[in-house]
Amino acid sequence: MLAASLLAATALSSGCTLIDSHEVALRDRELRVGDVVASGCPLLADARIRNATIAVVPSGRAHVRLTRTGLASLVHRRVPTLALMHDADASLVTIRAPHEISSAHAAPCFAAAGPIADGEPVTGADIAPTACAASDEGSPIRYDRIYGIARADGAIAAGAYLGRLSVPQHQLPSEGDALTVVSTSGPARIERQVVAAQPASRGRFLFVRDADGHVFAAPFADAGNGAP
Repeated sequence: MLAASLLAATALSSGCTLIDSHEVALRDRELRVGDVVASGCPLLADARIRNATIAVVPSGRAHVRLTRTGLASLVHRRVPTLALMHDADASLVTIRAPHEISSAHAAPCFAAAGPIADGEPVTGADIAPTACAASDEGSPIRYDRIYGIARADGAIAAGAYLGRLSVPQHQLPSEGDALTVVSTSGPARIERQVVAAQPASRGRFLFVRDADGHVFAAPFADAGNGAP
């Protein structure tokens, strides 16, 4: 009897396919069978199958991308009797979670206040607040993991949408910038002229080079004056 039921279910699923769309908007963070299987599939008449969860968009992520082959595999894994036709397709489908209006701690969105050269660090002086777009895809900003700063990934025109950003308010020193190292001991104040040996990042030591060519680490704090 069980074998007969499985055969019947497989027969019903023989005309089932994935939806044609390359984007799916979810009502919550759960991706369900009914979100990705075309409505003509007879098995979707069963609410248990239609509402079966096959994946969850991680918290903090606006979307995930899966291949159509991957989606078909998730569906079949969750409902073994649901065999989808024409599922050998590596094209991507974007799965979007609903916009979280209550994300009070999310970084705001910005546009370029003026042109930004390729590779330049991005700071508060370079950006202006703007309304967040539905998608931050293709943002012309890259994160420099070595120095912990955001940089322009190519030349950016004034007004270009940059997406969500968290950047220092003031311009940080870059390699080659002239700086002054200040040391104090009681009433004594000693100033030493140096050159930045690397781009600066907030809250870290900055390697500098003095007039004799000696390189050493100087404490750096983003105090808004651009100097260690």
